Amino acid sequence: MSFILSSNVSSTHLRLAGDFFRRAVGAYQGCLLSPVQFNLFLEKIMQETS
Repeated sequence: MSFILSSNVSSTHLRLAGDFFRRAVGAYQGCLLSPVQFNLFLEKIMQETS
């Protein structure tokens, strides 16, 4: 499990890499923290809207 604090990433399409951009926060795809992070975010939104 790892949590992204700051990194440079790029996307690819047809094996061609795009420009790099800075990713400030989040979790890697497939990381076990991803659903937890999503649920915490969604819970906060639900509390603010009800």
